Amino acid sequence: MMSKRVIALLLCLLMCMTALLGCSERIKADADVKGAYITMYLTDEVYNFDPALAYMNEEAESIVSLLFARLFSLDANGKLKYELATEYEINEDDKTKEYTMTITIRDAWWSDKIQLTADDVVYAWKRILNSENSFSCAPLLFDLKNARAVKAGNCSVDDLGVCALNDTTLQITFEKPINYDQFLINLTSLALVPLREDYVSKSDDWAKKPGTMVTSGPFKLSKARYTEDDKTTYKDINGSNDSGVPYADYKNEKKATYSILVLERNACYLRDPKEKDLDLNKEVNPYRIIIYCSKSPEDLLAAFNGGVVNKIDLDGDPETDDEVDVCGDLFYLGSIPLALRTNSELMDKADITDALSTMSFYLNENALIKNQSTREEVALFANADVRLALSLALDRDTIASTLVLADAATGLVPNGIYNKGNKGSFREEGGALISTSASTTAAQEALARATINDQPVNPADYSFTIRVNANDDAQLALAQAAAAAWGEEGLGFNVKVEERGTIINNDYYKPTASVPDDICDDLYMESLMSGDFQVTILDYCAYTSDAYSMLAPFAADFSGMVDKDFNMIPHITGYNSEKYNALIEAIYFLPYYNQITSADYKSFMIYDSAEVFQAVLDSVAATYAEYGVDTSKPDEAKIALLHKAEELLMQEMPIIPVVFNKNATVSSSDVKGVKSNYYVNYIFKDASLKNYEDYLKDFENIYAQKSPKKATE
Repeated sequence: MMSKRVIALLLCLLMCMTALLGCSERIKADADVKGAYITMYLTDEVYNFDPALAYMNEEAESIVSLLFARLFSLDANGKLKYELATEYEINEDDKTKEYTMTITIRDAWWSDKIQLTADDVVYAWKRILNSENSFSCAPLLFDLKNARAVKAGNCSVDDLGVCALNDTTLQITFEKPINYDQFLINLTSLALVPLREDYVSKSDDWAKKPGTMVTSGPFKLSKARYTEDDKTTYKDINGSNDSGVPYADYKNEKKATYSILVLERNACYLRDPKEKDLDLNKEVNPYRIIIYCSKSPEDLLAAFNGGVVNKIDLDGDPETDDEVDVCGDLFYLGSIPLALRTNSELMDKADITDALSTMSFYLNENALIKNQSTREEVALFANADVRLALSLALDRDTIASTLVLADAATGLVPNGIYNKGNKGSFREEGGALISTSASTTAAQEALARATINDQPVNPADYSFTIRVNANDDAQLALAQAAAAAWGEEGLGFNVKVEERGTIINNDYYKPTASVPDDICDDLYMESLMSGDFQVTILDYCAYTSDAYSMLAPFAADFSGMVDKDFNMIPHITGYNSEKYNALIEAIYFLPYYNQITSADYKSFMIYDSAEVFQAVLDSVAATYAEYGVDTSKPDEAKIALLHKAEELLMQEMPIIPVVFNKNATVSSSDVKGVKSNYYVNYIFKDASLKNYEDYLKDFENIYAQKSPKKATE
């Protein structure tokens, strides 16, 4: 007969087995649940996810940061951290004059299960420096041996000082010893992430849809769904041709706007896809992030408060009866539309930080604008006094107040950029270089000094257009404020505001035999990159924590721009100042200056002779003398010259800074684990959503909805 103790033990075992079976059934039932969907909103739609082009608006940089991994990163306090890199070693051999850095890359994989290698870094950097390509991030790599010669087309891209020793070891060769700490900070830039040649080299549009791109970051692009309007033409939108753009160039534009973007967990992120029994949540917790792009501010607010129900047409065909109700909840606002920035309840919940970008005007010095009196076409913005007058007429304090999430700009380099290394504030050290209040008198005095072809500038004779992003309400508000200050009631110019939006791809800027219709072309961005504007607005973003990344591209040889004949050309604005060029050249030579003579000209491969190189060195020496630079302290000298460069830029005004942007995010209390780093104020890798299972059916219905006629999947 069993003892009571044995019977009790058997009953206990039976209860445990029952519980385990129940647990097993639950696990099996939930096996298809891959994780949370988190819905969010951004004010600016992103239509191109190329990391090297992600610096024209702050939202693009934030989204692309979720798709691509860097070699190194900066944490929220500006401290250097390893990401894809695991270690680095510096080697200096003065006898052989070889100066190298080797970087070891961790085992990592692309979203298509192909291993990421050092060759992917080599390809990405050669792409940026290739003389056939224009990228303003190019100066970040100019310390590499032969980098400037490659960019100028003086030698082959294969002569660039970077190579893969094996799959996981990258070797970088420098011209001379440099500030290696600063170079590592350059490598935290999203612009320099590894890329896959077999995808990127196929098309200029490689980064516009899921099927033509692979990613290395925690997420991949899973869906880019657009809605389209009736066919229209440029003339229908703008009414007149005063902007100087031929109607024929914009025929048959079919307007389109993304309604949602979906980012999906990259199951290969920092893990070997061949391993069995992988924990999908180990490196990336959310399964999908649904980014709404086209909701009205009112619907956004209601959705964030849980009060909107959406009708979703599953197949995009209004003739079929397949609409379903889905919840409208939003759990994260990545930014706040202008119309909601006066909502005190919402703003009180916002986490507000400096955005490391300056909303600015580009003035195109090459744009020919007709004088209505003489009928002569002239380069109005090539006159520095005209540019200065436009800047002086702006009331930056009022504009910042209108935009709410902004500070009046006192220079080009925004708050948050370090003065030296990762210390101090460049802006505080540089002080206020421009007035935050309008000075109509000073603006009119500047205009009175301006002459074109020896004739005074009469503002009433000139009409010009401010081109803005049609999807950016802050840009539109700024353009309207500027048009009032510069227009008939202000300085007296005839000013129009032109919104350029997004269309279903027509390859206007890049004619091809085959034109895919499942992607969108951002005409505002394409016109900005091609220089097809008179005045335009952009968020001028910092590539790194260093002011050099923002200032260097305005020097002709550091613009990264190349014309159709593969020749280096000045900045996209047409700005080309000998004095400014000399300042940036002098900054470039600081690490080398005390170690080189004219006999070293061959090692740089960009100078034809020792005499030519000596002339450059003489010019650099003159710049050092003019500004009292101590070349034995290159780091201190660099900061001093960068401040001088910004001062000169603000005197000549090829770019007019208006406000320093701020990021604002609002998170539901149900969302946890959203982190930030120095560049980005939302990192969703570890994010979680409370009770996410309750929303899965709704969000799966949203995900299933297709674009009209054709889904961009």
